[in-house]
Amino acid sequence: MLANNTACYPSAAPYANQEYIQGSTLWDYKKGPADPRDPARSIGLVTYNGDGSVTYNYGSGNIYSYTIWGPSTSGASGVYDFCTGASSGLVVRVVSGQSGCG
Repeated sequence: MLANNTACYPSAAPYANQEYIQGSTLWDYKKGPADPRDPARSIGLVTYNGDGSVTYNYGSGNIYSYTIWGPSTSGASGVYDFCTGASSGLVVRVVSGQSGCG
């Protein structure tokens, strides 16, 4: 569901984060890979766990694990809950492909 798609947080503008997941590499989308002033850059790794959760590793001990709940597990665009333990966590919109959230 996340691989090769863009995760937008929060789920509506203004976006604090626009992260493109290419396989297991996490990219800060910024203004896109071709922008000469503010291009996308690698910022960490994503691990897909067998229990339906994902782990984001931004380095330097910044590691976050989420169980993802949402409308579909088929890879379709939509709004998903990224839950951490007993809390509801984050509401994230997943956009198909490598693109900005706006």
